[in-house]
Amino acid sequence: MKRREYLRLTGGFVGASSFGMSGCLSSLSGAELRHEDMYLDPPEEIPSEVAHPTYGEQIPKVEMLDVFEGEEISTDRDEQFLMTFFFTFCPTECIWLISSMTHAEARIVEKGLEEPRVLAATFDPARDTPERMRSYAERMGVETDGGWSFLRPESEEEAEEVIEGDFGVRFEKTDEGEVYDFIHTTLILLVNDNGYVERTYRNDDPDPDVIADDWAALVEARGEA
Repeated sequence: MKRREYLRLTGGFVGASSFGMSGCLSSLSGAELRHEDMYLDPPEEIPSEVAHPTYGEQIPKVEMLDVFEGEEISTDRDEQFLMTFFFTFCPTECIWLISSMTHAEARIVEKGLEEPRVLAATFDPARDTPERMRSYAERMGVETDGGWSFLRPESEEEAEEVIEGDFGVRFEKTDEGEVYDFIHTTLILLVNDNGYVERTYRNDDPDPDVIADDWAALVEARGEA
C-alpha cells in the first residue's frame, strides 16, 4: 500500500494551508526512533503523521531519468545524499529550495568536504523537459557535471505515482490548461548511505548553514561507525 493511501485511511493527511507544515510531532523517544541503520541522534522535533518519510524511515527505491546524464538512476544508493522535489516554473518556494542547497553545497566544500550528492525530482514533467531542466540548472548555478542530478518522471501519471504516491510529497494543480501553478510540499531530505532519512527540512526557505552542519555531522558519524 502506498504511503499516501495508508495515511489517508488512517487520517494521516492533516489539513493545513502549507503542505510542508502538516502533521504533528512524534511522541516516540530517541531510543525508539534510532536504530542500527542510523548514525545521528534524533532532532529535537520529529514530525509524525506526515506523508513523506521522516527521521528513521527508509526512502522508496525508485528509478527516474537523470536529465544531465541522459539515463535512469536509482534512489537506492551506497552514499549519503540530499533530495528535494520541485518544478522549474515555480515562482518562489522551489527557487528557495534549490538556492538553499546550492548555498549548502558551497558551505560543505568550505568545510573541506567533498561536494554533496544532490537529487532533485520534478513533479511537472509535462512542462519540465530535459532541455528546460538543464537551462534552469544553469540559471540556478547548479553544476550539471558535478554532484547534482535533476530527475524527471516519464509522465504526469508517473510523477503522481512516484513522487506523491511513493514519496508522499503532495502537489496539486491550482488551475487547468497550459498556464498553471502547484500547491506543494516544500521538503529537503538528508538521506544516509543505508537509505534512511537522518534529517528533514520542511520550511520554504531552509537554512544552508544548518544543512551543511548536518551533512558534516553525518559524514563524521559515518566515519566513526
